[in-house]
Amino acid sequence: MSIMIDQDEEILRREYGKAECFRVPDGYFSQLADEVMGRIRQPEQTVTVAPRRRVRRRIVSVVAAAACIGVVGIALWTYFPQSGSKQVMPSDKRVMSVNVNETAVDEVADYAMLDNEDIYASLVNE
Repeated sequence: MSIMIDQDEEILRREYGKAECFRVPDGYFSQLADEVMGRIRQPEQTVTVAPRRRVRRRIVSVVAAAACIGVVGIALWTYFPQSGSKQVMPSDKRVMSVNVNETAVDEVADYAMLDNEDIYASLVNE
């Protein structure tokens, strides 16, 4: 394997010579430090916030928190009934009594005990 690499290198040297293709321009490294330092951003100056803005932000945040707590409190108050509240009873007009005689109850019980074959037989007889 190393013999093939040596042969390839020899072919390249014969064809292109031993000249180095990649060279650094003269004075490149002497100017490099200045160019890099020029491209670096200067640290941003800190901006001081006026005390009035701080107080206003604090007031706004407290008001927002109070509003959220108020909304949650009202929602809980309306969702859960109060212990002293009266239960709503339907009016007498809406309450109906149903009179059921014994024969209707017997018919429903008989129908509930029927299986599929009995149901088909009763339908054919009708």
